[in-house]
Order: sequence, then C-alpha cells, then structure tokens
Amino acid sequence: MISEAEKKRRENLRASVLKHGHCAFGKRTKEWRCWANMRARCNDPADAYYHNYGGRGIKVCERWMNSYPIFLEDMGYAPTLKHTLDRVNNDGNYEPGNCRWATRSEQMRNTRRSHYIEFNGETKTLVEWQDKTGINYFTILYRLKSGWSMDRALTQKSQKSCK
Repeated sequence: MISEAEKKRRENLRASVLKHGHCAFGKRTKEWRCWANMRARCNDPADAYYHNYGGRGIKVCERWMNSYPIFLEDMGYAPTLKHTLDRVNNDGNYEPGNCRWATRSEQMRNTRRSHYIEFNGETKTLVEWQDKTGINYFTILYRLKSGWSMDRALTQKSQKSCK
C-alpha cells in the first residue's frame, strides 16, 4: 500500500516530468542534474558538499530554487557535455548574472584557492600568468615567495639547466 505522501510525491514528479521533459523515464539531462545538484548542495545538510555551499551561506535564488524551466530559460543549455555550472563570484549565490557554463579547466582557475596577481594593470591567476608568460606556475610562485619583484618574476625567462 502506498502512503498519501508517496502518492503526492509521485504526482509532483510526474507533473514535473511532463512540464519540461528533462527527467523523463529515468534519463535526466545534464542541465537538470546541474540544477538538482545545485539545490542539494545549498539546501541539504546531508549532501556531501553542503559544507562548501549551504554551510558557507551560499543560496539558490528563489527564481531558480522553485523552477527548473526558469533556470533553463536563464542559463540555456550547456555548450558541451564538458561544461558544468559555475559561479563567477565564488562567494556569491547561484543566481542570474553570477552563473555560467564553464569547463573543468575554467572552473579550476576560479576557486577560493586561486592566487591572483596584479601586474601592469592586469589581474590574473598564477595559472593564467603561466599561460601568458610561458614561465612555469611553480617557478613564478617560488620567485615571489623568495622576494623577487613582480616585474622580474613575470618577465625573466627561466634558465635551462645544464646536463
């Protein structure tokens, strides 16, 4: 015998599936999974990642919290299967204007652990400076920790070691 609560849950699920079709027949789209996981991270203390999101005060805006179709309307489809949901400002909430579809590489550059350095009017992470200058990330980091000036650390090419 099915309880009334379970009947209600199944009715809501069925209505949800019929509304947008993104979680029909056990197949959930990438966008729907991102939306559901975002909500769980921010609202469910039992979620493994809650401490990094809801536990830090990160919230999902009411507009997205209550409607997957509106989330999809605002965000659109992920450009590729490699893109996932990312917050531009990691201390900000999940809301229009603070979210984007990003690759893992883009997300790794946008973390709380990222080292930002300003040089010649540009602010970039150490990884971005590595890409721009061709100088290894750890070389730049070591130089700065050793007291090198920003200019010297980011412009002096590494010397090749002798064999």
